[in-house]
Amino acid sequence: MNYSLRLIAPTLILSAFDFVLFALDTVKNRKSASSRTTAFWMTLIGLVIAAVAVPCAGISMPIFFGKGMLISDGLSFVLTWIALLTTFIVVLLSEFDRSFEGLSLSVYYGLLLLAATGL
Repeated sequence: MNYSLRLIAPTLILSAFDFVLFALDTVKNRKSASSRTTAFWMTLIGLVIAAVAVPCAGISMPIFFGKGMLISDGLSFVLTWIALLTTFIVVLLSEFDRSFEGLSLSVYYGLLLLAATGL
């Protein structure tokens, strides 16, 4: 069975939500409360969908793809979950931080997702 697309699904999902957040920053009014709320919820939805897409395929036996460049095993499963949960907590804390009041957070959230994509 070919697991290649399933292995990179969380990365693709987070990248897609990055582009949506960057587009949101260019299209909507940056300083409005609705833009900030939309960016917040889009980020959380992207993280939840990526978490659902994390493959459990390599937990019992590692799966190698691309001549060993991509490996799905128990360690990658745990590290992916740690990265997603950490990003989720940072997004929740950032939404209610007073130092971000009046700022556009679409790009900030997009960069957080981009960082999570690299992890």
